[in-house]
Amino acid sequence: PRHLTRLDDRQWEYYDELAATANVPPIPPVIRKMLADVHEKRKHNFSTFKNYQYRILDKDNFSVCYRGICQDRKLQIENGFEIEKKQNI
Repeated sequence: PRHLTRLDDRQWEYYDELAATANVPPIPPVIRKMLADVHEKRKHNFSTFKNYQYRILDKDNFSVCYRGICQDRKLQIENGFEIEKKQNI
């Protein structure tokens, strides 16, 4: 729909109805969690939210890495915990 962004949390009900109508699996919970995380990051820091890279771990979990100016370091967030890791370049 044209005003899908106005649905907020109701969008998930809409997507579930579409999936049921089309007889396809519903969107996995991890996608909903990732989208919520993106919205929070965009709300708090609009200028850098695109620097995050998401990785799906399973149907319920994901990890997030921040890729800033320093390429040998990354901030990884798994299940709500921030872990700073060194990368081998």
